[in-house]
Amino acid sequence: MKFQTLSSVFLLLINLAIAQAIGQHWENVEIIKTVDLSRSYIHEALQLTIKNTGEEPDNIYLLPFTAEVANSLSALSCMLNDKNVFIDCSLTKQFKELPNGERLLYGAVKLPNKLQPQEETELFIRYSHNLNRYPVPSHIEMLDEQTLVFETESLPLSPYPTSKFTLNVIGSNSIEKLSDEANGKKSSSYSYTTEDVIEPFSFETSKFLYEHNLPLTRAAILNREAWVSHWASTIEFKEDYDLINDAAELASGFSRSKFLMNGLGKKPSHALVAIDVILPEEAHSHYYTDLVGMISTAKVFGSHYILKPRFPIYGGWKFNFTIGWTNPLANFLSVLSDEEFIISVPLLQGPPDIFYDFVNLSIYLPEGAIVEEVQVPVMNFSSETSYERSYFDLGSGHTKVTIEMKNLNEELREGPVFLRYKYSKLELLRKPASIAIYVFIALFSLFLIKQIQLVISA
Repeated sequence: MKFQTLSSVFLLLINLAIAQAIGQHWENVEIIKTVDLSRSYIHEALQLTIKNTGEEPDNIYLLPFTAEVANSLSALSCMLNDKNVFIDCSLTKQFKELPNGERLLYGAVKLPNKLQPQEETELFIRYSHNLNRYPVPSHIEMLDEQTLVFETESLPLSPYPTSKFTLNVIGSNSIEKLSDEANGKKSSSYSYTTEDVIEPFSFETSKFLYEHNLPLTRAAILNREAWVSHWASTIEFKEDYDLINDAAELASGFSRSKFLMNGLGKKPSHALVAIDVILPEEAHSHYYTDLVGMISTAKVFGSHYILKPRFPIYGGWKFNFTIGWTNPLANFLSVLSDEEFIISVPLLQGPPDIFYDFVNLSIYLPEGAIVEEVQVPVMNFSSETSYERSYFDLGSGHTKVTIEMKNLNEELREGPVFLRYKYSKLELLRKPASIAIYVFIALFSLFLIKQIQLVISA
């Protein structure tokens, strides 16, 4: 069973609007683009002042991305600056190819009210991605400082003319713009402004060299499970991580003695030496394992679960591990009636400053539960309901809701996934009653067997 999302309906409406040439008559009065390089992924923000230059009211504004960035786009959000209200925005399936061969994918913003001709409004758009950034040099020593190069559009990539454009680059103590005439000027930020009219689809890029002596943590795959038990009044979480550090690789290999002698585990470096997983309050029964077995180098400080890998994770290295814990179900469950419930499961837990390529979230409801509605706080996802047998299951098994997502980051950690489902009193009592009957039959059969005389008399 699959659920149709509101975002898919919105995408259909946007694609129809583009096909009908809606959203074609705008002017960018001003664009301020801010790029934050402080994280293991790239975070960008756009402050736009736009004006309807058409002859008809319009509420569809188009925002193109390069195809590479669109495929890695994460946490796209749009809001009205003056009202602090989030509005609908999403990627579409409409492409455009520029004369230089660059392929663009349109995003679209739907304003809550149509703007009249010559009317202006202000938008604030945020998004993240994990592209156009790489270490230079690609191989360094354990004690070296890491530097990265980031490439971005230095002109607004817009289908509309732009009257004023500003590019701000922040997030590092040392940022240097690379050009043919490099002057070696470094600072903690970079800013550039032009008030010349920029034609639509002007494509120009710039490269920036900056210091970032921290790991670039990426989860290639996260398999996250939540097991709901009404009888035990608990929810059990299990997470399987495939982590990769995208930092610069080691030029001369790893030396444990050099690592310990220089105290590299106690100061910032490009190696991942600890993972701070932030858990829900009242978590207990923690465990931490990998393919070898249980790992004992983990500590709990309140809601922080500090994990130490068996070895520091340097650039290009991978680390596969599993963690789990248990929470009281009452912290996540809302009771609508005697047989109807809503459970709120966090989309992510995980450490700060991490990017997820793929996330599979599986929520296991009690056997006999019927799913009525699924709500997920991201744009593009797929959800499916199936069944999986576990201990003491008598019928088809636990009701399993699987949600597949891609391109997530830790900003979505507090986003809740809501499941509304029915679970009758009959289903609640059926399993323990059946188990009690089976145990009684087994014991009674044992009693009868003991009454049988197997002695052969003369």
